[in-house]
Amino acid sequence: MLQQFQYNRPKKYWVLKGFRGFRLKEFFGAYPDASLVWLHRDPVQVAASRTMMTANLTEGIVGLIDLKAETKMHLEMTRASIANTISKPVCDDRSIHHVRYRDFVSDPIGTTIRGYYGLPGRELTPQTEGATRNYLAANKGDRHGKFRSSTKPLTDIGEDPEPLHEEFRPFRERFGVEIEQRD
Repeated sequence: MLQQFQYNRPKKYWVLKGFRGFRLKEFFGAYPDASLVWLHRDPVQVAASRTMMTANLTEGIVGLIDLKAETKMHLEMTRASIANTISKPVCDDRSIHHVRYRDFVSDPIGTTIRGYYGLPGRELTPQTEGATRNYLAANKGDRHGKFRSSTKPLTDIGEDPEPLHEEFRPFRERFGVEIEQRD
């Protein structure tokens, strides 16, 4: 589909959000010159956060949902995603720039932008860095309110975060991700 969007237009880079780690081999097979930035966050927080994000969106469309069922589903999806990530050699592809979520939040230019442009075939021009800085200054992440992350959806279904942290330890060690302590 991306090739169709680009057909007969000037060459440019596509920037996409929300790729599927389950399909990396196919992704690089279809787009061998592609590169990507992959943020890594504490999987316990990912499961809780993605539950609440999806619940808020879904409730706005269809009304009340079963939050406990939603939480269980997102925890299982997170488990599958993490297992896939740590078992696939393609995750070590040199076209992937891995970034810890905390580093991204604290210094998006230094950790993400400069790191990404350090990949083969990329060049960070002063114009690009300036435009990125201007965009970030004009579009603060909390401009529409602050989301408070919590493990409450997980504890409400009887999950104890400590065994989950142990379950996800190989992932955290592989990508240098710290445990995020939340209520």
